[in-house]
Amino acid sequence: ELQTARAFASSSVLNMETAVPRFYGKKHNATFSYGGGSFGLANPSLYYEQKLGRKASMTLYANYLKCDGDYPFRLEYGTREGDSSSVERRSNSQVEMATIDANLFYFIDSCRSLIGKVHYMQGFHALPGPVTYYSVKGSESTEERLFFAQARYRHRWNERLSSQIVGKYQLSNDSYQDTASRMSA
Repeated sequence: ELQTARAFASSSVLNMETAVPRFYGKKHNATFSYGGGSFGLANPSLYYEQKLGRKASMTLYANYLKCDGDYPFRLEYGTREGDSSSVERRSNSQVEMATIDANLFYFIDSCRSLIGKVHYMQGFHALPGPVTYYSVKGSESTEERLFFAQARYRHRWNERLSSQIVGKYQLSNDSYQDTASRMSA
């Protein structure tokens, strides 16, 4: 399989390719799943494949994850046995993330193919601030956004010779906010 020089030089590179949809006589496939759990976890996702003709198909994947992370913990007051303690609820632990991924597959003939991908992810992760006696103020959080579009043209000349052209455009924005350090000052 074709690899970049950087991938050959590093033994820790993991190369993944999007699976080409298989229809087996159908024109589309769809899968919906929903996961849930403790502390407000909700995770719906949708995967859809569509045949666009004899040579083309597309896939669409959407995923959403939300968790409030509001879990109980024991707060000990003092260092000696028998000192007071209370059961508190952890706040500022929520997670929210959405992902959408679209792929287009076009097989020109048995030797040439063109594959394109557009991907967008947006996420928010709250991090609990420090546990201070009788105070739950302050928190930390991260927000991230990632968008990329990529395309690959592959040509198999014969059994031993192949070539490909790959292009990618990416935008990324990560931010971090800390209100915990401002509260303690």
